[in-house]
Amino acid sequence: HKLSNQGEFPIVKIQNLHNDVLDLYINENDTFEMLQNIQSGDIISEECILIAAVGEQLKPTIFRPSNKLPNIFITTNIIVLIPRNDVSVEYLYYQMYTKIVTEQIKNLTSGSIRTFLTISSISELIIPYVELQEQKNFTNNQKANIIASQRAELETKLKLIGYKEEIESKESDIVRTLTHQLRPILSNIYFEAENLKEIMYSNNLENMIDKNIIMPTDPE
Repeated sequence: HKLSNQGEFPIVKIQNLHNDVLDLYINENDTFEMLQNIQSGDIISEECILIAAVGEQLKPTIFRPSNKLPNIFITTNIIVLIPRNDVSVEYLYYQMYTKIVTEQIKNLTSGSIRTFLTISSISELIIPYVELQEQKNFTNNQKANIIASQRAELETKLKLIGYKEEIESKESDIVRTLTHQLRPILSNIYFEAENLKEIMYSNNLENMIDKNIIMPTDPE
């Protein structure tokens, strides 16, 4: 009942979060439903990470207040992590992809029908803390590793596409070969049929057919 096109608080839903690891931030160009007249305590207006199950994995997305999106309101099934002042939001984002954190998430969600974290379970996550300069170094290294990993996946996909194209090319060659071999045979059949039609029409044979003749049928 608080939905309004003239509202002032954009509602962030799971579909506003990205699948791609390298898409760190909420897309400000998305179309958001708007809310109005809600409690100020429910509004998020500081830098944070939004976490939700996107597909089969948990996907963090960074929200950084801007002129276009100064504040947001989140729906259920999205959890907000607000880092302390001495923790970089990018550091927290990339930590979510480290083995130490993904293994913890795996253990916390084992037995679940689908990947899903609750506020109580996510509070059990242990994320290593280092000084700001080390956080920056970690972020740069992790970003480089993820980019390299994504590139390797893309190359694998491209090779697979190339393999499929090779198969399609071979299949096309087979069809062309068969067509080339069959063309003269089919052409002869066509011309013989045309000759038979010409003989029938020129001798008026079609009028000599007894329409009452019952042709034998094979029940098999």
